[in-house]
Amino acid sequence: MRGTDEVEAYGEVGATLEAACVSVVPTTDVAAVAALWGVDLDAPMEAPEDGPPYETDVLTWQVWFVPVDGHVVVVEDNGYRGNDADLAAAASRLGGGGRVAVAYWNIEAVVTVLCAESGEVLVGPDEVRVGLDAPAAAADVDDLLAPFRRLVEEGDLGPSWVGTALAVAARWTGVPITEDLLDMEGRAVYLVAEE
Repeated sequence: MRGTDEVEAYGEVGATLEAACVSVVPTTDVAAVAALWGVDLDAPMEAPEDGPPYETDVLTWQVWFVPVDGHVVVVEDNGYRGNDADLAAAASRLGGGGRVAVAYWNIEAVVTVLCAESGEVLVGPDEVRVGLDAPAAAADVDDLLAPFRRLVEEGDLGPSWVGTALAVAARWTGVPITEDLLDMEGRAVYLVAEE
């Protein structure tokens, strides 16, 4: 599946969460990934049915870690830590180095993509950003995004902007992003606080 069909399919996957940050990290070491995110794996929380926000003095959100095909997929429900270029570069050095992809979207229709490899950010969130205040730099990004440039430039994706970001993440890492990964039910869920 390629192009518009792929984007639409990933758009349906992304609709699972209203706002999220999905990172694909090239390692099987969940503890190392959790440490980068500032999470103590010995301290899972019980996810309240109502979801965020939580009664704390700082902004917090839920995160879970899913091992998939030699990678760890990090899902932040209404969070954004993975969308940090320095964190993504560090994550891409895990497991001997490899490709990290991050798809981020929020409730204000802002969607970004970040791609890193072996410690270097190749496509940053400010280069591929769609939404209310998006710069028009999409035509200048890596060949990875070539199938999506027309859609981004024409602005005809509507709700599939999230599908574009998830499709890029899946292509960059070779790890399909599925609805099951974005579902916290039955998973150990942790609370992440804004730094």
